[in-house]
Amino acid sequence: MTAGLAWRPTDRWLFTGQGDLIRYGEVVAAVRRNVEGDAPGFRLPSTVEPRAGGEYSTPLSCGCGIVKVRAGVHYRSPGTLRFVGPDAVTAAIFTNPGWRTVATLGISFLTEFFDRAFRLDVDAKDVFEGPALSFGVVWRF
Repeated sequence: MTAGLAWRPTDRWLFTGQGDLIRYGEVVAAVRRNVEGDAPGFRLPSTVEPRAGGEYSTPLSCGCGIVKVRAGVHYRSPGTLRFVGPDAVTAAIFTNPGWRTVATLGISFLTEFFDRAFRLDVDAKDVFEGPALSFGVVWRF
């Protein structure tokens, strides 16, 4: 389940916030159904992953288009099954890597001429641990 809000204080600024409810408890229930016995010691609590972002858009001074710059941050849960029982070997296999902060940056350029348009998007996901870049080109003719 996801809930979010967006606020546009001016024509140029947009701020967003979102919370994603991740129902990991269903995974543990499936493990318990598929493992002999009760599978005690396995934990994977449901959690809420928060996200926040902002975008600034402005027309270019040449009058040839619009540029949008955006940034966001996502606090990502480990999403891994943990073992908290007495067996040290199983506990070593099912460790908890901890929460991660994932930052994103992006820029878009959009231009229109009568019924034709061109848009170029460049985005970098996970800026902290090595950006995964994506490029997009849209041309309407």
